Amino acid sequence: KLLTAPNGDIEGIVCAQYPNESTPDVFCGPPITVKGKLYVLAAHAVENAKLLLASSDSGVANSSDQVGRNLMDHPYFITWGMAPKSLNLGQWRGPGTISEIPTFRDGAFRRDFAAFRVDLGNWGWDVVTFPPGPTVAGMVNDGTFGSALRRGLKDVMPNQFRIGYVIEQLPEARNRVTISRNYMGALGTFRPVISYDISDYTRAAMMAAWGVSKKVFEAMGIKDLTQYDETRSGYLTYRDPDGTTHQLASMGSGHHMGTHRMGTSRSDSVVNSDQKSWDHDNLYIVGCGSFPTSASSNPTLTAAALGLRTADKMLEQLNRLG
Repeated sequence: KLLTAPNGDIEGIVCAQYPNESTPDVFCGPPITVKGKLYVLAAHAVENAKLLLASSDSGVANSSDQVGRNLMDHPYFITWGMAPKSLNLGQWRGPGTISEIPTFRDGAFRRDFAAFRVDLGNWGWDVVTFPPGPTVAGMVNDGTFGSALRRGLKDVMPNQFRIGYVIEQLPEARNRVTISRNYMGALGTFRPVISYDISDYTRAAMMAAWGVSKKVFEAMGIKDLTQYDETRSGYLTYRDPDGTTHQLASMGSGHHMGTHRMGTSRSDSVVNSDQKSWDHDNLYIVGCGSFPTSASSNPTLTAAALGLRTADKMLEQLNRLG
């Protein structure tokens, strides 16, 4: 947790210690307090929020009541199919994504559904079935070995194709990180409690994305094998305006954003444009948690750019402090 001084500054961070690397689940010895002139939280969106909330009954840097709120990710929607012959795309060599289609990042359609980024996969059906392992196992279980196995894989693996969609998610206060004494870790510290859902606006984008895939598959002669049911991880449904219910599923991208959002006013944000806490003059809270929105691009470069700008501001403040 963070310790605050009477004047509102941060005066220390209390840390639990592992006794040694061989017993990582056992806490031994009293915690220590680390002190400095400036304090920087750079533990990413979930852990930054958890640490701030754990620091006092109302949380630290939380006069806006926005700490932990507006948790965003990029829901990842996948469609897949089987081509009638090898796609000759050099599958299984090089990166997992061989190309992108940037068409759906902005436009009038955003009144109806979220923006999305389209990537064309290079590793067969990828996270759908996690090939080639299950494909090999299936053939072996059917009694195929040796040269027949190699021929069989050659006939199947290059024909597998998937299209993935990285979809924008809007900030919503209900999607949040909280803490509870009912969920404590082995070190006696809080574990994050996640409340998270995907709005109809983003689900509508999944339906639009599936429509794109169907057109691509049709043009390429690919048999669409995309199918979702209750057994698939990330299963969800979407109801059209006409009342038709569709089965969908999404995966997380691991792009956690939004839990200490940046803004121009302390009333509705946690940090300013320098990622400096509105409430504590010597506290910076950095990373993708500062994002007020998610768009559809991976957040890494934006986080790095913000970090470089914040580092300059920190150096200026340190020079003033002497």
